[in-house]
Amino acid sequence: MYPSDPVWNKIRTELHGNQSWPALTFISLFIISALTISTLLNRTPNSHILILPPVSQQTASSAAIIAEPVALTPDEKNNHYLNSIAPEALTIATIAAIQPTIEYKQVAIEPTISSKELFNPEKQSTLSLRQSTPLALPVNASQTALATIQTPITAESILYDSAADAEENTANASIELRKMANVKGNLQQTPDEYLKDFPFVGNTPVQRKSSRIGFQVYATPSISFRQLTDYKLKELIQTTATNSSSAANLPLTSNLYSGVNEVVRHRPALGLELGFSVVYSLSKRFQLTTGLQLNLRRYDIETFETRTRDLASMSLINNRGVETISFYSPYNNNAGYRATTLSNNMYQIAAPVGILWKVLDGKKWGLTAEASVQPTFTLQANTWLISSDYKHYTEGKDLLRKWNINTGAGINLTYQTRTATFSVGPQIRYQNLPTYSNLYPVRENLIDYGIRFSITRPYK
Repeated sequence: MYPSDPVWNKIRTELHGNQSWPALTFISLFIISALTISTLLNRTPNSHILILPPVSQQTASSAAIIAEPVALTPDEKNNHYLNSIAPEALTIATIAAIQPTIEYKQVAIEPTISSKELFNPEKQSTLSLRQSTPLALPVNASQTALATIQTPITAESILYDSAADAEENTANASIELRKMANVKGNLQQTPDEYLKDFPFVGNTPVQRKSSRIGFQVYATPSISFRQLTDYKLKELIQTTATNSSSAANLPLTSNLYSGVNEVVRHRPALGLELGFSVVYSLSKRFQLTTGLQLNLRRYDIETFETRTRDLASMSLINNRGVETISFYSPYNNNAGYRATTLSNNMYQIAAPVGILWKVLDGKKWGLTAEASVQPTFTLQANTWLISSDYKHYTEGKDLLRKWNINTGAGINLTYQTRTATFSVGPQIRYQNLPTYSNLYPVRENLIDYGIRFSITRPYK
């Protein structure tokens, strides 16, 4: 024997104690991660840093130039910006294109400014005051991003113009909204009206195509009644016996006017149906069903048991006429030393083929009606027959009909979920052919009443 897992866990807890939760470590890691992420998100690089070429290039010639940029319209700047940040355009070549191509006016610089004076703090302050617009490096179409990035940054090459930056941002916002309104064709459209054209649309669920095929399992507890008809016995055997000179040789009941249903005493017993079927949808309301089904049909016969075996006879009808068979039976239908019960049991397999109609088809609840035809084969049976004079019983498995046909009908209340459909309702099944062969003059047809429970799932 081995202890269960809870026993081992309790032993380990008593020896080592409960494992503490690393709260301090978890909180420390969370704070460090949060600070790192917030620092990276809030760090915005200065987009107005202008890079000048090295001092050696500025002093290489006495005819060096200072370029004054030509003013661009806000629409041109926005188009340049939007095209440069498009995801499909972010390559090494397009990174260089983010720097706008600007035309410059060349103005001669006084040759009095030398490289030494550029590094002089006093000259730098004077130069920055004299410069009304930021200096910029011309960017040609042939230049690449790598060449721009590798340009050295010096202290004298970084200048800012905050006023121009604020004016540029304000102009860009207004021009962008006006441009969007112009695309729509309404220049008087306000920003609120423009945003109404872009409502939030949530994710729509994917609609799966419902399958026409489904599978169903069901069980039907039922009780079996039997319907007996003895017109052959009365017309062919008893009438012939009373009018024939050889009446003493034929079994004859004491009361010619008593029917078989008035003489026998049968009692229904609990049976069962278990089955599996395939459901095919012809339309939204009609479905075809077929499958396999196992049947257990039972009923009891109340009679008496005698201390001795009595001689009894049974008349059979064939092509040669009426034949009488004699047998000994310990069961008497009228008297005996004790009452007893004879159990009739039949084990069958069936292949029902039917149709199902949805009478009411609601969102959750519904009502269906079904009908089926069931070819049936009897696997094993334990049955009892009454003699022609209605006085004795004998075994009847030798006269049992192996193949038979049943018809069934029912009404079901259904409840539908996302994965299956549950149904319950009454069902009736009738045996069309008699239980025994045509040799036996008493015709027996079984009727089953039950409650059907089923679960249907669509094929995926």
